Amino acid sequence: MEAELQAQKEKNAQLERDKVAKLMSEGIRQRQMQADYNRVERELNHLLPLVNEANLAATELKRDIKFNTKMVKKLDPFGGSSGNRTECLVKVDNNESRYYYEWPADKFENRLFMIREILEEFFDNGVIPKLS
Repeated sequence: MEAELQAQKEKNAQLERDKVAKLMSEGIRQRQMQADYNRVERELNHLLPLVNEANLAATELKRDIKFNTKMVKKLDPFGGSSGNRTECLVKVDNNESRYYYEWPADKFENRLFMIREILEEFFDNGVIPKLS
């Protein structure tokens, strides 16, 4: 009878340890998700005005090009949760040539500097520059 009681206590203790471990891992997962959400929110707050600027520049230059933000969930190929990240991309729809690109934020920002230079040249000369 005592051995049975002792076995039950050990089983209950193991169940309690498993429950605590599960709660801790869930808490860690929640914090990681919140950190990812906060990072994506900051990136979008930075990107959206730049995307609007690029769309206005395309309109000024009479180009049929649309810029949009896109969020992509990158999954860990090995099934771990540490590699799951949400990436903010800029999708560029070029309706003139019927193709599109998906640029990471840093590439889009580099291209936006080029767009600004082209737009400045247009405002200075009044002539839409020929682009290849």
